[in-house]
Amino acid sequence: MYEYKCKILKVVDGDTVDVDIDLGFGCWLRGERVRVMGIDTPESRTSDKVEKVFGLKAKERLNSLLGTDAILQTQVSKNGENMKGKFGRILGNFLTEDGSKICADVLVQEGHAVHYTGGSKDAINDQHMKNRQRLVDEGVVPCPPGMSSNNPENEAVKIAVKEIEVPKPVKKKKKKSKK
Repeated sequence: MYEYKCKILKVVDGDTVDVDIDLGFGCWLRGERVRVMGIDTPESRTSDKVEKVFGLKAKERLNSLLGTDAILQTQVSKNGENMKGKFGRILGNFLTEDGSKICADVLVQEGHAVHYTGGSKDAINDQHMKNRQRLVDEGVVPCPPGMSSNNPENEAVKIAVKEIEVPKPVKKKKKKSKK
């Protein structure tokens, strides 16, 4: 296990972060994408408007845990290379801003993430649904349409998920040339 100081550039979603990694002696890896190891969070960039609500909350929580400077923990494979996921991202974990906890553990404990080590996501879907209900019942996330809450105050706050629009790509018009 290796630990590196890093600057948080952007929290992409609840389990992906863009960072600059300080390798020491003035050497930096710039603009690296890190996949938080061992967890899965709801997607924040999706056309599923209900999932997006939970994904944005997971992203917000990870952002609050990290701050601007963090410690990245990575592992190396048997041949001595940094472990990377199927999309080429560095696999690692971050310590909370105060260095006392692993962010992935906090996200799982609070219901923003589920344990996941790869393969089919069908196996973890039930836990994601339980987490959604828990977050709604605890009032962490307002109750979206199609769900009910055991918390009467939250049930009354039904959010208008239709207001959360997924941006559509803008098509550029071709200019007609003058002849």
